[in-house]
Amino acid sequence: MAIVINGSGTITGVSVGGLPDGSVDSDTLATGIDATKLADGTITNSELQYINSLSSNAQTQITAADGAGGWELITGTAASTSAHVEFVSSFTGYNCICFVISNYIQATNAAALYMITSTDGGSTYPSVNSTYDWCKTQNSIGGSEQIVDNSGSTGTHIPLCRTVYGSVLEHSSAGGSVFVIYMSGHNSATTGTYFNWTSAWNDHGGQLTSTVGAGRTNASADVDGVRFIAESGNITSGSFNCYGLVSS
Repeated sequence: MAIVINGSGTITGVSVGGLPDGSVDSDTLATGIDATKLADGTITNSELQYINSLSSNAQTQITAADGAGGWELITGTAASTSAHVEFVSSFTGYNCICFVISNYIQATNAAALYMITSTDGGSTYPSVNSTYDWCKTQNSIGGSEQIVDNSGSTGTHIPLCRTVYGSVLEHSSAGGSVFVIYMSGHNSATTGTYFNWTSAWNDHGGQLTSTVGAGRTNASADVDGVRFIAESGNITSGSFNCYGLVSS
């Protein structure tokens, strides 16, 4: 029964023993109370309802998720007529790093995409022979181009592909090229840093091409900088993201 105060000041609807101390207990409250009536009034009904799916203490679940391990985004950037794209001083604490390059298009046709590394936070990148060892296998659709290649004695960079078709690519509307590169051993000053990668792109003849490769640095030093640079010309566009693997 509703509580009513009539014109004469008489209150009806209060049973015997109701509100004896002037307080309102939970039995006198209905559902659907506006959340803005709680605490300092800044929580909305929708925000309060988010906790509906929690199965236990919220902080306990957050802490467990943080310690579960897995890939997390370290940083990312979009190229726009860029001379190069690089990631520096952001690898400590991760056992493995993954670089994902998508929608890659460069200004110059018939030029490879290179990767080089730094051990001083990107201040310098080596330019001497035998800096890297690498090997890769490359195949084009229809088998018209099958290449097994390696660094030999001139490993001044790691080529992620042989050549990448550029801005006049016939199939550029398909989204450009994609490269996925893994790096490990970068936190060790006593061993080389290792890489392996896969890619999908169009060669200078417009043929769909794939590359599988591996590489390593010959210097025993921490790698804290990685730069991606076209063999010639600028990087027209592309999404560059760097992920780190967190151990559980």
